[in-house]
Amino acid sequence: MLIVGVVSYQWAITDTSDNETSVALWEGVPLSASIMLAGFTGHVGLPPMYSSMRKQSDFGKCLGTSFLVMFLIYAVVGSAGYKVYGETASVLITADMDRLADAGSAWLVRCVTGGITFKLFCSVPMCIAVLVDIAQHLWYEKHRRALTERASMRFRLLLWLLLNAGAVGFFTSLQYLTAFIGINSMLISILLPILFYYKLTKDELSHAGRSVLQSMLGFAIVFTIAISYVDVIEFVKSLS
Repeated sequence: MLIVGVVSYQWAITDTSDNETSVALWEGVPLSASIMLAGFTGHVGLPPMYSSMRKQSDFGKCLGTSFLVMFLIYAVVGSAGYKVYGETASVLITADMDRLADAGSAWLVRCVTGGITFKLFCSVPMCIAVLVDIAQHLWYEKHRRALTERASMRFRLLLWLLLNAGAVGFFTSLQYLTAFIGINSMLISILLPILFYYKLTKDELSHAGRSVLQSMLGFAIVFTIAISYVDVIEFVKSLS
């Protein structure tokens, strides 16, 4: 919501008549589509949300409302941000915000940066803990003894340092890294759910229902292969 506030404020006070904007740059569709797909990784939180609801029959309405709100937020930030920052927009919108910050929005931009930093301090350690936990289970299955707490902590610290080094190394290619995350999201958020749903319900579905799911699965596979190919080609070109 802070980001919505910043882009809306900067849109209101900025003369955007000189900004170069196009309705669509078709050569950028594969990369932008895969970047957008990176936002579809929150589905892992849906089962615990569903199980913790007092009235689980309302889950469909809750999900629909949530996606509508998220769509509106993305639509406002995307359209206002593109109008204000033009075709020179950065991969990180915070860089554009800071570039156009005035006395009225500078404190909001600092709040955005602070909020993102606080979020990372909350989420990154949890991701590292999960990755180390997986390694600990594999170690136990192989050696039949658990890692000591000191070894586990060293492993977490080493993983954190490697991830930070990787983040610095990929900073100039951030759009491609995000795109590759989006391709993975396409697999785990769209392809596999369609496939699993089809496998679980194909005997109960009508012929039309099976045809629709098969068509969706086929389109998703072709789309994933196409955007993956274009993204990899563009990434290789950027290296040269």
